[in-house]
Amino acid sequence: MKKIISVLIAVLMISALCVPALADRNAKEETNIFDTAFTLVGNEPTIEYDDWGIPYNVWVPSTEPFAAGDTVTFTLTYTVPETIEEYDPKLLGSIEFLTSYEGIAELELVEAFGCPQKVICDYELGFCMPVPGEYANVTVEDGTCIVMAELGSTVQVVLRGVATADEVTCNADITIGQYRFPAQYMIGDSVVTLEKHEDGFYKASRSDFFLVQKRSVVYINNEDSLVDMFAGLNNHYYRAVVGDHDIEQFIPVDDDFVDCGEPIDPESSTFATLISIMEEYKELFGICYCSAALTDESFFDASLAKTFNVNAVLGAEPETTPVPEEPTPEPGEPSPTPITPITGAISLTAIGVVSILSGAGLMFARRKED
Repeated sequence: MKKIISVLIAVLMISALCVPALADRNAKEETNIFDTAFTLVGNEPTIEYDDWGIPYNVWVPSTEPFAAGDTVTFTLTYTVPETIEEYDPKLLGSIEFLTSYEGIAELELVEAFGCPQKVICDYELGFCMPVPGEYANVTVEDGTCIVMAELGSTVQVVLRGVATADEVTCNADITIGQYRFPAQYMIGDSVVTLEKHEDGFYKASRSDFFLVQKRSVVYINNEDSLVDMFAGLNNHYYRAVVGDHDIEQFIPVDDDFVDCGEPIDPESSTFATLISIMEEYKELFGICYCSAALTDESFFDASLAKTFNVNAVLGAEPETTPVPEEPTPEPGEPSPTPITPITGAISLTAIGVVSILSGAGLMFARRKED
C-alpha cells in the first residue's frame, strides 16, 4: 500500500512539473496566428500550368546553406479565416503584417499570390486598369515589408535580397485593429484609408471601382470647436452646409477648402452622390453632422488593437536534442535499463498502476512531444 501511494505522489509531482512547460508551449503556439511562416526557397521557381494552360511559378522550399553576398529568396505565408468572432468588424478592416529582417540587404518584392492587384483609375474618363507586378496591399521599403491582410485570404509573398550573414532573422508583428495613421477600414469590398494631416484635420478616401469614383470626406475642426465637413468626388471637394442636423447645400471649395463657387443644385445627380458619400462615412465612423471637434480617439481606440509576434531564422542549422548512447554490456552481464531522453516538456515514461486505494484503475500513457 505504501509503495502504491509513493508511486501516486511521484506521478503527481511529475505532472505538476509538466504543466508550466506545456502552458509556455501553448502560449507560443497562440502567437503563431494565421499559421504565419517564413520559408527559405530556391532562387528560381518551378514552372507549372493551370487547367487553362497558363504558366505560374511554384517556389520550392530549400535547405541549401548560404553565405554573405549570396542572393536569398524566401516567402511569407499566412491564412486568414473569413470571420474572427472575438473582434469587432471595424477592427478587422485592419490586419497588418509589419515584417522586418536582419542579415539581408536590398530587399525587394518578387511576386505575391492571393493579393489584390494595384489598380489605377482615370476618374474623368471613367475607367480603371490593373498595374502589372504591383499589389494593392503590399509595400516594401527600407528593409521592411508591410502587408495589409484581408479576411478569407491565403497569401504567399515572395521576397528576395542579398545576404549580409549566413542567417536571416525574420520578424512579423501582426496587429488586428487600428492603432496608428494611416488607418484602414472596409466599406463593402472597398478599402478606406484614413489619414491625419495635422491635429484636427482628417481625410478618409476610397476608390469604388464599379462606379469608377473616388469617394472621400474631410473633417476639419473650426474655431467654434465644431467640425467643418467636406465631401470629395473624384478629387473635387464640396463643403457640406448643415441645417437642422441634415445637409442642405454643397458648395465647391478650392485646394485650401475655401468656398469658390455656387451651391450644387439639390435636384442634381452630383448632389445625390455627395449625400451618399457623407452618409456612408457617417455610418462608418459614427460622426454626426453637427459634431464637436474631433480627436484621434473619435475614430479609433488604439488600446483595442492586439499584436502577435512571429519570428524565424532562415539558414540556421535545425536544433537537435542529443540522445545518450547506451553502454555496451560486458559479456555475461544483463543489458542496462534503456534511457528515455527528455525533449521539450518533461516526457512521462509508461507508468502502470493496476489499482489505487478503493480499486479504481488508472492508466498513464506516455505523452510524446510533437
